[in-house]
Amino acid sequence: MPIFWIYYAVKELNMNRALGVTLGLLQLLSNILLAYFAYVNILNSSYNLIGSFIMYFLGFLGMSIIPSLIGYLAVNETGRKYIKSGLWLIGLILATYVMSFIGNFGLLSSPIVPFPYDTILVVIIGLVFHYLAVYSGFRTEEIENIVREQAQQD
Repeated sequence: MPIFWIYYAVKELNMNRALGVTLGLLQLLSNILLAYFAYVNILNSSYNLIGSFIMYFLGFLGMSIIPSLIGYLAVNETGRKYIKSGLWLIGLILATYVMSFIGNFGLLSSPIVPFPYDTILVVIIGLVFHYLAVYSGFRTEEIENIVREQAQQD
């Protein structure tokens, strides 16, 4: 997402360059700090695993939602459409984090959702978010140009 703010939002969605670079760099820094937090606290079994995961989850939620809200307010109408149509991705990432933690492949000694139910649940979550992604999609100018070029070639 930092690349979206630094490059695309500035170039295509008329976001102020300073704001786009600031959002992108802050999000990148937050991501690095969250990765370090996860490495130190979640992967180290001497800490409270569930509490550390909740802190990490809330940190990721804030790192994703806050720039999206700021960006939503700072871009043109096309940009708002792009941001709204991409919110499903944040939900998918968060749902995947939770399932990775509480399922059989997570760090818990006794998973909350045992195998194979965790896998079945992940498939259902994936299908739900697939349909949300398809539903939120729209034809951009770039896609229209590609369709026109393909029609001309045929």
